[in-house]
Amino acid sequence: MHENLMKLELIHNPINLEEFIFDYENIILERNKVATKRIIKSLFLILALVIVFFIINISKKNKRLKKELEENKRKEALIIHQARHAAMGEMIGNIAHQWRQPLNNLNLILSNMQDSYDYDDLDSEYFNSSIERSHLLIMQMSQTIDDFRNFLKPGNEKENFYILDSVKLALNILEENIRFQNIKLILEENNILLGYGYKNQCSQVIFNIVNNSIDALSKSNRNNKIIRILIYEAEGMSICEIIDNAGGINDEVSEKIFNPYFTTKTTSKGTGLGLYMSKTIINNMGGKIRWKNTKEGVSMSLIIPKGRSGHGGNKI
Repeated sequence: MHENLMKLELIHNPINLEEFIFDYENIILERNKVATKRIIKSLFLILALVIVFFIINISKKNKRLKKELEENKRKEALIIHQARHAAMGEMIGNIAHQWRQPLNNLNLILSNMQDSYDYDDLDSEYFNSSIERSHLLIMQMSQTIDDFRNFLKPGNEKENFYILDSVKLALNILEENIRFQNIKLILEENNILLGYGYKNQCSQVIFNIVNNSIDALSKSNRNNKIIRILIYEAEGMSICEIIDNAGGINDEVSEKIFNPYFTTKTTSKGTGLGLYMSKTIINNMGGKIRWKNTKEGVSMSLIIPKGRSGHGGNKI
């Protein structure tokens, strides 16, 4: 038929037998190919929409997280600021303890000098010895101020320091309070072990922990009140362990002791910021605080990165 129609010039194009002959399987195959292409395009479109949605969602979460982090930093800075003010108040109270005895002695020396003068019994030898004793007392009070100033001096850069230096700096301020509470202090000195971090801030942590032990011991009925401080090395870290026999920490509050504003003291004596600030300081130094109840009291261990010999630090 095609040849005849071509001869009659009724048609001019050759015939395509593949199109001319009906092939059901081939039609189904072509339809499936088209459907597959459409499905793939739809999947790519859905995937693109999911990715865009995911990116937008992540971006929103990142902004919210960044805002929360900034808010947490602001709150933490505020808490630390409050804690430092509270610690300063406690330290001023300890300075008052340190100054009370020298001031009483100075007052006594002046009264004796006045009496000697009134009774015409003030000779040069007594006068000079009284002046010398007064100078020594004034130097002692001046040293207390120097200790206080060094204690509060900020340390912005990490450095090697002797653990014993930090311990003695804190104890110098607490010395009179320890004596006033009739507490026996046992310090097992190690003058070669170095820590790496912030020396003065480490002293503030030691001050907070020892001060807590003093408060706990002042409320106990023990006759033999003891605070023991050990300095040693363990697992490549420098350890300062402070142990008391004040009875330990109750299980009910054991999980809250490092929470901000948590305190078992009366509101006039405690802010609940000391241990929180202490933990923050030690964490910033790359260390940690561990505690445990002992048979008679509590043990607080400051675990501090170990410093390297020959890289700073003032040996005692």
